[in-house]
Amino acid sequence: MKKFRNLSLVLAGFALGVTVAYSPQIHATATSLLGSKVGKVLNVKIDNKSIGSGAVINGTTYVPLRVTANEMGLEVTKVDSKEVTLSSGSTSTIQDNSDQIRLKISDVESQISQVNTKIKYAQDILNGKDNIEKQIKSDEEYAKTLELMKANGSSLYNEGNYNAVLERIENSKSTLAKAESDLPELQKQLADLEKQKADLQAQL
Repeated sequence: MKKFRNLSLVLAGFALGVTVAYSPQIHATATSLLGSKVGKVLNVKIDNKSIGSGAVINGTTYVPLRVTANEMGLEVTKVDSKEVTLSSGSTSTIQDNSDQIRLKISDVESQISQVNTKIKYAQDILNGKDNIEKQIKSDEEYAKTLELMKANGSSLYNEGNYNAVLERIENSKSTLAKAESDLPELQKQLADLEKQKADLQAQL
């Protein structure tokens, strides 16, 4: 009988994943049970597996806390004169998952920073498109002048200068074309990365 009265003190506030405190309400419940008659004893099962006996007192069945908690995947981590603490054992797992998610967010943020740098570079080039096209036109005219000088056998013609002008024209055209083709793709990458970041943050 004493065993069941002690169990009632513990189980009066039984709850999953939280601390069961020895509050005034529980004390009142426990006090009201002192001296109460056990109506009957029931065999308690979880998934058809017997975990022990439960005493029925005043219409309420009281079961052994530790065994019941363990069978439900919980652990009794603390028992003292004031409270019983149950743990689902998932706190560390949740923390580990949170740390992993934060690492992924950090990695995505790094990628976002890199893409933003590339976008700014492409935008700067396109913002100066008019000047670049003017420079290309000027270089093309200069190249034609050098070609005429070469055809006329002018001593002022310099093969090195001519090749440098052609290379500058090619580089300018390539840089402009690359910026025009890269910018939409980079903006798409940025949108995808921002979505990844938002999805990860939603998991925290």
